[in-house]
Amino acid sequence: GDLIMVGGTVLQFAQQREVDGDTQSQLYDLVTHDSLTGLYNRRHFETLLDQEIARSRRRGREFVVAALELDGVSGVREADGTPAAEELIKRCARLVQMELREDDIKARLDDQQLILLLPETPMSEAQPLLERLRQRLAEAEFNVSGKVLSSTFSAGAISWTTAITTRQELLQKVDTALYQARQAGRNRVVTG
Repeated sequence: GDLIMVGGTVLQFAQQREVDGDTQSQLYDLVTHDSLTGLYNRRHFETLLDQEIARSRRRGREFVVAALELDGVSGVREADGTPAAEELIKRCARLVQMELREDDIKARLDDQQLILLLPETPMSEAQPLLERLRQRLAEAEFNVSGKVLSSTFSAGAISWTTAITTRQELLQKVDTALYQARQAGRNRVVTG
């Protein structure tokens, strides 16, 4: 039967008659995508990041990883409830999806944190792109259940170099840059 490998998980479809291509595609989407936003989930993002690190080592190409934390979602959750906060997250994710290039990898890491992988992109190109995205989100207003909501984001972005040896090291550096953006007052991009 057909095999689908997702991270360290292998799904095998033994009887093709019982599991058609559409069902396989739906199962693949369930294991690789976040159910709220439709973006990739953390597990699949990490798999894609490992692949990009290997490709960049072979080709000597630079790429950028940026973590975006949506500012103010907790306040919306407290004031307007979880459904409103989730709708705000979903709409922010949709805006990110529309604003970035098709080849850029977008994922949801946790409740209010998204992560981007910008392949073959030096920081000199990534920083203006992230600033435009930050500005675009800051200007956006979303009508959620009759109430106008908005959000900004804090971002930490790191350019991969061969000096960074593991995915964990890269993500730690990204997290440190994100922490610096939050500490500096939010609604900003910090690069490292």
